[in-house]
Amino acid sequence: MHKAFRSIHPHEVLLAPVPPPPASLPSYAGRYTHDFLSNNRSLILRLSPPAFFSLRLHVIRLTQALTPCHRRTIAWPILEPRNSSNIRSYYLDVIAQPVTSLFNHLRNIALFPPLACHEDLIGKYTSIVSFSCDVKESIPALKFPVILFLPQNTLDNEPLALSSDANFALRQALARSSEANVICTDLTTVLIIRRPDNRSEDDTLLYERVKLPDLRALRIIIAAYIFEPISDHSYIEVPQMRDDHQHVTFCGPMPDLSAMPMLPDEEIYRTHHRHADFDGVVLTRDYRWTSQFLHWKKWIGDNVSPRILSLGDVVIGETGGFSKQNGLFSPFYKVEKIPDEVLQHIRSIQRPRPMVPLPESSQSFAVELINELTPQGARDGMCRTYTCK
Repeated sequence: MHKAFRSIHPHEVLLAPVPPPPASLPSYAGRYTHDFLSNNRSLILRLSPPAFFSLRLHVIRLTQALTPCHRRTIAWPILEPRNSSNIRSYYLDVIAQPVTSLFNHLRNIALFPPLACHEDLIGKYTSIVSFSCDVKESIPALKFPVILFLPQNTLDNEPLALSSDANFALRQALARSSEANVICTDLTTVLIIRRPDNRSEDDTLLYERVKLPDLRALRIIIAAYIFEPISDHSYIEVPQMRDDHQHVTFCGPMPDLSAMPMLPDEEIYRTHHRHADFDGVVLTRDYRWTSQFLHWKKWIGDNVSPRILSLGDVVIGETGGFSKQNGLFSPFYKVEKIPDEVLQHIRSIQRPRPMVPLPESSQSFAVELINELTPQGARDGMCRTYTCK
């Protein structure tokens, strides 16, 4: 059976509403049948000092990494998993796997194979989910988090104390990785658990505790801790631009280069007038297109004068032309109201407008160049400054 897909932006995966867990999910997991459970020592949980809280920092890093990708589109199933009867499938298919699928869409395929998701059921309603990625030898071993899903209300008690069942499950999660964080959740509360730096007390663990406003927050937390070990290894592929182009992002899927015939250089010289006429992603993927771009750059330098205007010239402009061509800017995130005292300060230092406001019925306007202000040593470049009327 073939899946139907739609195009969405990466951040929508984390911000879309998450289907609720199975109804009437028991809050007690039952006793495990392992022979050594009765001899299992209790783990000691201590609240981590606020200076060592890591959740906020990890979420900020994830946000910074995803922001340049917000205009990208990825193929996402129209019908996402909504298993409402099997809690084991819910943990894996609804909570964890959408996060790994997101990273697999954004990964640098030249460096990283797909991120895999593994599940171990250690109780009827208790499950451990771990992650792996078979990276190249040049990249150090990645310490992905381990997710421990517990029955509902397991972490609601005050002060925090683990039952013998939860204590055993947490030991099993810690055994998956001696250094990785364990994200322990009952779908209403999250504990970020780690071992202290000095391991003199093996049974002592430090934790951060977060009450979940909804299950989207759980996906975001999991994504933030998965991203942390790969954040320094160029995992998310975003074309890196230099100087003032460093924040340029590209929209849409990668074109099929094999189906794109290359135009002769002469046709490129005739039809391409600016950098935006080239596909920035294609230039980073195929040296033939890069070479042709460099040929065009040289031809422009040899044949097109940077001085396109002179004193006394009259420039005709289209009223609102920029917004008509590019659309009105709209913020990606919610913008907070600017305080009145800040607005007052901005108005007090604002420079007078160089032009009178144009009437709404205006279609065009004319500007005459009066005096050049470009410094003498910079007049060989393309950027020039004039006074005008």
